[in-house]
Amino acid sequence: MTIRVQIIGLLLLTALSAQAQTPSAAVSYGAITGRVTCEDGPLPFASVTVSAVAGRGPGNASRTVTTDAEGNFKVDGLRAAALQVTASAPGYVPESVVTAEPAEALQQAFYRIGDDVTIRLIKGGVITGRVLNPTGDPLIGVRVNAQPANAATVPLTMTSTEAQTDDRGIYRIFGLSAGTYVVVANAAAGGGFGGGPGGGRGGPQRNPLANDGPIYYPSGSRAAAAEVVVNSGAESSGIDIQYRSTHGFAISGAVAGAVAERGPGGGFTVVTLTHKASGQVVNTAFLTPRGGAGRRGATASNGPDTFSIAGVTDGEYELAAQRNAGDDTAAAAPVRVVVSGADVMGVALTLKPLASVRAQLQIESGIKCPAPRPAILDEQVFALRAEQVSVNKLLVRAPAPVSVPNRAGEIAFRGLSGGRYRLNAQLLDERWYIRSLAAPAPAPSAPVKAATSPAAKTAPAAPSRLVDVSRSGLTLKAGERLNGVVVAVTEGAAALDGKVVKTAAAAPSGPWRIHLIPVEHERAEDVLRYAETQSGIGGAFRLHNLAPGKYWILAQPAPKEPQSPEALTAFDTAARLRLRRAAEAANQVIELQPCQRLAKYELPLK
Repeated sequence: MTIRVQIIGLLLLTALSAQAQTPSAAVSYGAITGRVTCEDGPLPFASVTVSAVAGRGPGNASRTVTTDAEGNFKVDGLRAAALQVTASAPGYVPESVVTAEPAEALQQAFYRIGDDVTIRLIKGGVITGRVLNPTGDPLIGVRVNAQPANAATVPLTMTSTEAQTDDRGIYRIFGLSAGTYVVVANAAAGGGFGGGPGGGRGGPQRNPLANDGPIYYPSGSRAAAAEVVVNSGAESSGIDIQYRSTHGFAISGAVAGAVAERGPGGGFTVVTLTHKASGQVVNTAFLTPRGGAGRRGATASNGPDTFSIAGVTDGEYELAAQRNAGDDTAAAAPVRVVVSGADVMGVALTLKPLASVRAQLQIESGIKCPAPRPAILDEQVFALRAEQVSVNKLLVRAPAPVSVPNRAGEIAFRGLSGGRYRLNAQLLDERWYIRSLAAPAPAPSAPVKAATSPAAKTAPAAPSRLVDVSRSGLTLKAGERLNGVVVAVTEGAAALDGKVVKTAAAAPSGPWRIHLIPVEHERAEDVLRYAETQSGIGGAFRLHNLAPGKYWILAQPAPKEPQSPEALTAFDTAARLRLRRAAEAANQVIELQPCQRLAKYELPLK
C-alpha cells in the first residue's frame, strides 16, 4: 500500500518495541518500483526521482532514474525511510499520485521501501505570442515570463516559467499547470519562485533591457495586465505584447538585526519584492557574506547587508526578508513601498528570530501487532500546518515544514512565524495510533514571588505542567522556542478499506467525504478519535492508524473546493457537533478491534 491519508490530526508514532524508546539498530534496504503514465498510456523516458525526507545516512541520497519503454521504473538500494517520489517529462505536469490500491486524496505522499507507485502526468498548457516594438518589428532575445495572476491560482511548483523570443519575436512557454496567468516581457530578475518545464532556460543571461521596467500583456503595467487562462493540454496563442520602453526605478535599503550575528561564512538572507495587489513575487535578491547578485543577476544587486532592486515600475509593493542559517532563522516583517516616478532609497528591514517547535515521541506499552519488520523512526513523517499565522511574504507559499524523528525520537521544526499550528502525522507503519498530544502550559502572566528560604533557593525548578493541545493546536509567540511537546503513541491500531455503495438512483455520484466518529459519549471531544478521508475512483476509501473502538461511519458529499486531508472537520467545535448529529441519525456503527485490518467493507450511501 502506498498513498496514505493522515488520520485526525496530530502526531505520530515511532517504532519499535512498545517498551523500548530507541529504534532498532538493524537497517533495512529495499527498492521502490512503479510506473509513469499519461493520457495516452505508459510514458517512456520520463525522469523519476526518489529522495528521503530525513536525508541522513547511507542509502538516503537522492536517486534519479529513467522509465523504460513501458513507463516502468525501479530504484533499489534504498535505506528504509520516508521517501518522496516525483516524476517529470518535458511538456508534462503532475496530475496526481495513485497506487494500485484505493487511493485517498493527499497533498503530499510519502512512501517506504517495497511500495509500488503509479504517477500520472498530464500535458501542460502553452502560452505563445510575439513581442513587438512600437513600430511593429519583432524584438529578439527578450525574456518573457508567465506568472500566476494570483498567488493561489497555480500550484507552487509551477509559479513561473519563461522563454526567450526568437528571430521572429516569437516566444513559446510550455509545460504550464492549468490556471490563470499574467504574461510579462522583460521580467525582473528572480520574478517568481523559479522555473518549471518551460522553454529557453539555462544559466544566467545578460538582459539588454535591464534598466527598463517590465511590460505586461497586452502593453502596460502590472495593474493594466490582462489575464490569460491556461488549460491542461491546450494552447493559448496570440498573446502578443506591444513593448514600449518604460523607465524602471530602484528600491534600495539595508537589512539589520539578526543578519549582523552571522558566523563566518554562515547563512544567507533573501529579500523579496512582492506586488501588493496580486501577491506576485516580482523580484528577489540574495545577500551573502561576500555580497552577490539577484537570482538571475540582472536587476538586483547587493552587499552583505544592503540590497538594490532595479527595473521596478510605479505601483505599491511589499518588501520582506528572511535569513537562513541552520538553527538561527530570522525574518523581517513586510514593509510597504510605493514607487511613484522616482527611486525609493533607505528602506530598512529588521530581522527578528523566528519560532521553533521540538517534540518528543513517547512510546507506550500496548498490544503487539504482527509485522514483517520493526517500525523505523525515519519512516514516520510530521508536518506542521499553519492555521492562523501572520507570516512573512517569503513563507506564504512555502509548503508545510516536515520533519522525521531523530534516533532519540525527537522531531523539530524551525523558521516559524508566530501563530497557531497543528501538528499532523503520516504514519507509514500502520500498527500505531496517537493516544494524546500535550504541550507545556503557558507561563503565568503575573510574576510569581520568589521564595526566600535557603532550601527554596537551591531546590530544582518544578517541571512544566503539560496540557492537552489536540483540539487547540500549538500557539507560538513570535520568536518563541517551544520545547517539551509530548506525543504519546500506542501499538494496536486498526485499518479500514471500504467502498461507498449507492442505495438509490437519486444519490449523489461522489466523490464522498468519509468520516469516523466515536460513539462513546466520553470520546465526543477527543479529536484524536475522529478520522476522515475522501473517496477515490468508484467510491473506494481507506482509513488507517485508527484507535480500536466503536464508531459511527458516515459518507457525505465532498466539498467542491479541495480539502487538505489533515484539515479535519472535527477540529471546529460547531462542525464537530453537526457531524455527530448527522452520524447519530444515520446510525451506521462499526467496531474495530486492536490490530484489525478490515477489508472490502461496504458503506451504504443514505
